[in-house]
Parts: sequence; C-alpha cells; structure tokens
Amino acid sequence: MPNQKNRKRLLEVFIVLALASLACNLPNQRNAVPPTVVPFSAEEAQQFEQNLQATLENTEAGREITVTIDDGQFSSYLAAKLAGETDQVISNPRVRMTNGRMEIFAQVKQGITVEAKSVVVPSVDSNGQPKLLVESVSLGSLPVPESMVSQMQVLVDNLLEDYLESADARFTITKLEINEGQLVVSGIPE
Repeated sequence: MPNQKNRKRLLEVFIVLALASLACNLPNQRNAVPPTVVPFSAEEAQQFEQNLQATLENTEAGREITVTIDDGQFSSYLAAKLAGETDQVISNPRVRMTNGRMEIFAQVKQGITVEAKSVVVPSVDSNGQPKLLVESVSLGSLPVPESMVSQMQVLVDNLLEDYLESADARFTITKLEINEGQLVVSGIPE
C-alpha cells in the first residue's frame, strides 16, 4: 500500500488544484464528466479482489496468467479504497478505459466540489514493470499547468513504486493493454 506521506502529498496536490480553479472562476464543469457514469458497487469491488487473489494463488511459477479488469470493477475498487479514508477530499471516482488510456474522473472537495479528470497511459518497461504516464489533468474544463502535471507524475510514480514493493505476489508483466472498457494485464509469476 502507498505510504501515508505519499497519500497526503497527492491530496495536497488536488487541494491546490481545486483552490487554483476557484481563483479562475471555472467555466461550465459538465465537459469533464464522463458520458457514462459507472455506479459504485461494493459487491463488484469485493468480487474483483477475490477473483484477482484466486487467480494469483492458483498459478504456477513460469506460466503466464491474464487478468481483465473492466471500467465498473476498477471504479468500484477505487471507490471502496477511498471509502476507508477518514478525511475524504477525493470522492466518486470513475474510470473509463478508451483509446489506450485510462480516464479517471473524481470529485475533489475543498470548500466546494470540483470535478477533476486525469488521463493516464499505462505501459510496461523493459524489466516487466508497469508504468503510468500522467498525460493530462483538468479541473472542470480548465487544464492544469504542466508544472502541476509533473508534480502529479512524481506522486503517481511514488505511489506505484510503494504499491509494487508492498505487493505479496511477484510477477513480470508481459502485456498491458487497454481495450474499449477494459484493461488486460498478462504476466508470469516468479
């Protein structure tokens, strides 16, 4: 799991972004909302975790496995993880996977609620490790400055690194692909 310091830094970035948007009098925020809002399902989040755990436990070392995650499962999983936070600044996460990218929508609350959108492009490096490139971040219909996107990239890199270090299962990713509405991850357990 990501450490508390990195979580706080990520929340701080969203707070700064929300405050900056207030100063600019955001135009209509409806442009940032995904056309299809995926409802949160605690059962779907739990089912996803159980299926993933069962897949990882029932594999042989050296034999490739494939896990497919759809928009609803990913959105529900994120919502379930955020539900445990005591001081929720980020809420109602929704994920839409399209055109090789993950579009992540959420509401950021700091005084008022602002719709945020991040576009992340996943890939696999030459060592079989996942990478997440933060392509863009916007609040409402206002894009944030490149310097803020760079700060967000550093935080995402740190959170992903912390998560991978704490993961019980070790495997080399052979394929990471986004199709319309789903993420397909293939890998070989070590």
